[in-house]
Amino acid sequence: MIESGRPERYRLVVGSAAEAVEALRDRFGTRGRVVSVQQVGGSGFGWLLKKPRLEVVVEIGSGKKTPVADPETWPKPVRSPSPASDPVPTGSGNGAAEAVLRALGLDRVMIERIRVDLGDQWTSLSKAEIVTRTGGWLRDQGRSRPSTPMGNRRVFIGGCGAGKTTALCKLLAREVFVEGRSAAVLKLDAGQPNASDGLAAFCEVLGVPLFRSPVETEEIDDETILYLDLPGTTPGDPSDVTVCENLDRLGIDSRILVVNAAYDGDLIAEALTTGDQFGATHVVYTHLDELRRWGKLWPFVLHRRVEPLFFSSGPNLAGDMEDDPVSCLLNQTFTERRADGGGTSPES
Repeated sequence: MIESGRPERYRLVVGSAAEAVEALRDRFGTRGRVVSVQQVGGSGFGWLLKKPRLEVVVEIGSGKKTPVADPETWPKPVRSPSPASDPVPTGSGNGAAEAVLRALGLDRVMIERIRVDLGDQWTSLSKAEIVTRTGGWLRDQGRSRPSTPMGNRRVFIGGCGAGKTTALCKLLAREVFVEGRSAAVLKLDAGQPNASDGLAAFCEVLGVPLFRSPVETEEIDDETILYLDLPGTTPGDPSDVTVCENLDRLGIDSRILVVNAAYDGDLIAEALTTGDQFGATHVVYTHLDELRRWGKLWPFVLHRRVEPLFFSSGPNLAGDMEDDPVSCLLNQTFTERRADGGGTSPES
């Protein structure tokens, strides 16, 4: 009850007019009348992501009645104001619009790209419209990337701790268990320690051969997928040239860079530069379960030289994969918690 005395008023928040009719009949029968109907949403930017709801106020005891079972006789629904629907104030640099996007975790470079593409609309859109147009722009950018097909000779490249062996095992398990593909794994030391105990046990469970020398792989047929696991890379290591030459000799056509997404943006950029040196064709982002600001990944996911293959969360060797990184990133970026700031500082 929201008001006392005579008459009394009651407020119901429901998902639809039909749901309101049912609730009103159950609680009030034919008594009373509907005095207002208002469309409401979530707090902050949450209303952009949720189905609108109706707030229905019914008055009892006024002596006036309207057929509660007929929504056509109700007052027309009015949309409740939302902070996100306020127009963005114009001004020098339109700082309010930038603040909206920085709250989503986007950096200045990405915001400037969006501002240029939106052009004159930038200063006239409301906050809600900016968020909506930004989501559409990011989706279109991600979908416009030409797909790079995966070959049957694949190497996983990444720094120590990036999770490259775990990423290899996730993809291996899916293709062997789910897709029924034939596969083999080649693990090389390349002059550096590259422990194989965990990988060896996993391959044994899958029934996949694990080789330690390229010579052992010469009899593998073209339909069998060969996964190559290397030691962790170090940016600027002069031995990288030799490694690349060996990859060429082995006919490794798909080169998958593995990057810890929880790292600082500068370190992610450095990892992508290292991937360029190896001729990386795809990238896997790991440790998504540790990531606090998903929006910072957009400049890297839209990186044109490497295609995001999947997102990886947790150490589970046979799961926790997101095969559609763009959709996953859209969903995570525009959740209510992050759209409202989430208590974290946007990345510069």
